[in-house]
Amino acid sequence: MIKRSNPFIVFTILTSFLFATAKAQVPETTRANSDRPPVSVSLQAGLSLATVSPEANADASGVDYGYQSGLNVRASVFLPFSGLLGTQLGVGWVQKGSVINVRFSDIDGVFSSNLRTEFLQFPLLLSLMPTSNLRILVGPVISFPLSCNIESMGATVDCDEADLELNTDISIMAGAGVSIPLSNSYSLALDAVYDLGLTAIAEDSESNNRGFLFTAGIRLPLNR
Repeated sequence: MIKRSNPFIVFTILTSFLFATAKAQVPETTRANSDRPPVSVSLQAGLSLATVSPEANADASGVDYGYQSGLNVRASVFLPFSGLLGTQLGVGWVQKGSVINVRFSDIDGVFSSNLRTEFLQFPLLLSLMPTSNLRILVGPVISFPLSCNIESMGATVDCDEADLELNTDISIMAGAGVSIPLSNSYSLALDAVYDLGLTAIAEDSESNNRGFLFTAGIRLPLNR
């Protein structure tokens, strides 16, 4: 059973904690650290395209899985190690799930349903910066389920009623991002990443979450 909580309250609390932590890490500007990028915070939102990997016998049973769109919101803190390397710590809310199509051999038709899930994500990404505005991102993500339901034939059923209990999701995220300066005070941050689940979505399941996340937002430096 998924313990219900308000994702926006949790997101606000954790975002405030992240920003307070980042502010505490801001060093005084000196010649020794002037060649490093600044500590910065980002607020981003965008599109998620999610699906789940097929079960081992999915093709034989006439089941296939498609992508469905959703939303994702993320706050992150960038902490530089050097001019080329840093870490990006984040907290986010993301919609996952999948379109599930079942083909029947005895009738000419396809039965479709939608698995819709919401997770609270905590990415810990390594950020490699070949240029000052380009970053390559890779690292682990832990995601805690917030809600789950199944939509089928105009009806919505809670996953608890369908005996589907979501697991905590462990995944690897990889992608790239770019920062486009808009002024001396902030820049436009664009990220595109692929999130590959490593754990089964639920007990007695072989499927894993996977999908693309596209986000845009504002990046604010905290020191110069």
